[in-house]
Amino acid sequence: MKHVLLCAALVMGGMSVSPQAVSGPHGDALSKCIVSSATPADRRALVQWLVSALSQHPSMQGAISMPAKQREAYDQGAADLFQRLLTESCASQVRDTIRNEGTNAISAAFAQLGKMAGEEAFSDPAVSAGMQGMLNRLDEKKMQKAFSAKP
Repeated sequence: MKHVLLCAALVMGGMSVSPQAVSGPHGDALSKCIVSSATPADRRALVQWLVSALSQHPSMQGAISMPAKQREAYDQGAADLFQRLLTESCASQVRDTIRNEGTNAISAAFAQLGKMAGEEAFSDPAVSAGMQGMLNRLDEKKMQKAFSAKP
């Protein structure tokens, strides 16, 4: 059970760790394995899980409504993904990384996957269109002045 809790903490921490700060050659190999082993469906499952988890934040109450059963399904999808990557697809890289660089490098590897999944989600045309609403509300003159080379 101790290893399961450690793994969960590593995965959760991976969403906020800078890979460059903690990875060496073994962690880099693990990152490459995790990223290359995750399919587009896996990356969608990761984004779904992250949105589901964020929906629980107090500031999101009323903004994101998600039935508990749907949240549970996203939790399971993410658990299946992390377990497969850690224990099957990249098992030897996980062992090498822990032995040579410690557990923080595992978090960094998952941060790479999270970064890639987020980039894919934000590049979707529907998401881009949704973000356009904020951009349309910017004061163009103020923005031009802010980015102008002249004071």
